[in-house]
Amino acid sequence: MNYPHLFRPITIGSTRIKNRIAMAPVNNAMQMDPLTGQATMTTVDYFAERARGGVGLIVTGTMKVDYEVEPYIVQDTGVRKWSSFSPQSTIMFAEMVARAHAYDAKFFFQLTAGPGRVASPDSIDSGFQPISASANQAFWRPDVTCRALETSEVERIVDAYRNAARFARSIGADGIEVHGHEGYLIDQFTTSLWNRRTDKYGGDLRGRMTFPIEILEAIKEGAGDDFTVTYRLGVRHYIEAPMKGALHDDAPEIGRDIEESIEVARLLQAAGYDGFSLDLGAYESTYWAHPPYYFEHGFSLDAVARVKREIDVPVMVAGRLGKAELADRAIAEGLTDMVALGRDLLADPDWPNKVARDRVDEIRPCIGCHEGCIERPTSQGLLMSCTVNPSTSRERNARLIPVREPGKRILVAGGGVAGMEFARTAAARGHDVTLFERSGQLGGNMLQYGAPSFKNDILRLLAWYRRAIADGSVKVEFGREVDAGVVAEHDPDVVVAATGAGYREDALEGASLEHVMRAPDVLSGNGMPAGDVVIVGGGSHGGETALLLARRGLRVTIVERQDAIVTKGMSGINREHLLDQLGDLGVVLRTDTRAIRVVNGGVEVISPDRAVERIAADTVVMAIGMTANDRLYADLVGSVGELYQIGDCKEPRYLHDAIFEGWFLGLNV
Repeated sequence: MNYPHLFRPITIGSTRIKNRIAMAPVNNAMQMDPLTGQATMTTVDYFAERARGGVGLIVTGTMKVDYEVEPYIVQDTGVRKWSSFSPQSTIMFAEMVARAHAYDAKFFFQLTAGPGRVASPDSIDSGFQPISASANQAFWRPDVTCRALETSEVERIVDAYRNAARFARSIGADGIEVHGHEGYLIDQFTTSLWNRRTDKYGGDLRGRMTFPIEILEAIKEGAGDDFTVTYRLGVRHYIEAPMKGALHDDAPEIGRDIEESIEVARLLQAAGYDGFSLDLGAYESTYWAHPPYYFEHGFSLDAVARVKREIDVPVMVAGRLGKAELADRAIAEGLTDMVALGRDLLADPDWPNKVARDRVDEIRPCIGCHEGCIERPTSQGLLMSCTVNPSTSRERNARLIPVREPGKRILVAGGGVAGMEFARTAAARGHDVTLFERSGQLGGNMLQYGAPSFKNDILRLLAWYRRAIADGSVKVEFGREVDAGVVAEHDPDVVVAATGAGYREDALEGASLEHVMRAPDVLSGNGMPAGDVVIVGGGSHGGETALLLARRGLRVTIVERQDAIVTKGMSGINREHLLDQLGDLGVVLRTDTRAIRVVNGGVEVISPDRAVERIAADTVVMAIGMTANDRLYADLVGSVGELYQIGDCKEPRYLHDAIFEGWFLGLNV
């Protein structure tokens, strides 16, 4: 076995775990019934699939123990914002635990006291009154002041944990993780920035720890002293000023720093917590808690190891640890006792089994985009899923059903991600699939947009697709562009147009000048600007081109006709991190500014005050977006019996949309 440290058993409290791989908590609220907050079969299947994949410990997404003190509901719809840990879900919760145990996986419920000051804006706008340890600003609505909880109300939440623990034990759960991370309600009590109380739940650090210590005591009373209880702790908040996150390690800290976290961990260990799940960040600095692809893999290890060295109970760590060699080395070097994988197990539930069988090259990688796991459920109110694995949260309906022999003869036009996903899925069901790619390699736009070092996980995903296609089930013809003649020659039963999107050619006057380049060429490394650079277009491609160039020391200005940059095509967390990096690197953003022509030595623009001015530039990079390549589909409409269009040739969108459409059509064609 190449990764032996990952597969040594470990004991946390009274719970023996078969390996060192935990499923980190992921928000699964959108898998629950929205009106009752109760578990559904979707929730059961989702966790069962991760248990089947070989994980040693499952920790659920956060579930709320109380809906009376803090009735966290969008009042005009009756929708509960978080999952409810309640005996109303006895059957489903017990089924989750039983299925995990069938695969020898242990099962912890992560239980929260509530969001407090970070309650969602839609709930506040509906009339919900947020609460907190003290009268703090609501994070999403700073003009709203949270109501400070009465002492008796805090005690009622503690009692709710006692009842929840009794229920957890009754359904066979192996433990509870107390959610004290990321600036939620418990974290608000433990942090001086948000806790200005004068009762027993305030004061010095020991006083502020009274709430989680009483919760621990209540859980042990409800479930027994031998019941395992861990604590999720953010070892640094990365808040440098009120309501402002910090980008760098050397920034000032007004929240909790690592030194205080060491004291917190010591106090909680002395109180009887059996282990810790360590992480970073808060809502002010959310990208530390939900790291985008701009972060290096394993970026959190050094910080959390400083806390681990000071305590004697087991520690698990989250933070882009999905590379098996890195995860194994982190354990071998004593940086952590367990690795906690969240998004990596959404992307590939079989990650543990594939690592154990030395089949690491078969792992479908997480690309750190946050599109399926966060953007869809939190911003769009849709089912939580995964960009690269759309079967996430759809496990029951995602099984490949073999077709009756013989399968259909299918022609796929385009070897980008939509075409590859469809081809591999349809071929796996038994269809006769031929994929045509006009270039000499598969990948489409993944090749150029995965080229920067901070997007290399896209190239890892492309490598996974190429291996899936290369197994022989899909015939591939390179160097041929599909047209009506090619279709007539092959006479397929089905044609799938997956011709993608190309660079927009409606360029500015002067765009053919020698000092003008295209963003795709810059991103792919086919050309490198020099001197002062102006990027025309502030979409995701323009923003990431600016980041690439600014990291190399160039002075960069983005010209964007809208009032903000990167308004679509990127998840909110990734956008926030990108914007903070661009600001830190000195990239100038000229929004509400329209470029009208490229001239020697610069770009002429119309500024917000309607004046024409020239912005000096040694190099101009055009990043004016993509346009759908839909000509083939239009040409074939009415002449092919079964014709489909998937991916960006419909409209340039998220990677998630292209993969989902390819997968769903492949399951059902």
